[in-house]
Amino acid sequence: MDGDAAGATVRGEEGGPGEPGGLQGPEASVQTVLRTEELLLGTERLATQRVRFRKRIVTTTRTLEVPVRLEQLVVEREPLAGTAVPARSGASGDEEIVLVLHEEVPDVTLRVVPVEQVRVQVRTVAGEQVVTADLRTEVVDVEQFTNDTPPAPAPPLEPDTTCPTSSRSQ
Repeated sequence: MDGDAAGATVRGEEGGPGEPGGLQGPEASVQTVLRTEELLLGTERLATQRVRFRKRIVTTTRTLEVPVRLEQLVVEREPLAGTAVPARSGASGDEEIVLVLHEEVPDVTLRVVPVEQVRVQVRTVAGEQVVTADLRTEVVDVEQFTNDTPPAPAPPLEPDTTCPTSSRSQ
């Protein structure tokens, strides 16, 4: 669509349009092909983002208080007042008594329990996008004039809208 006379065909006797003696005779004519631009719409799939799905361990510190008990040795002495304790026979006076004292200490055990299930999906969301384009159409301007008067522009010939154009989509 770059040139005014591109694709023009002249038929007739000697000379061309605008030349003396041009377009003479019963079969003389000039013809050209008019073109228009069509808007072809389609989509193209492009990679826009890469996502990595990975599990990792995050360590947090928890401080808790655990109640514990411990045994302590308490020695109580009481004087004997007038009551007689029978003596043991054969006791020499050296006697050993063993007591075992106990205490509780925190017992920390870790166990793994499931708490959550995570699912990652790819979801396609449909929408619309507005596309604007300038379409060019060729038209023919015909100027009529005689040798005595300056050219007077004639109204432009509009494209024939009764002829259906082909529309293609991808």
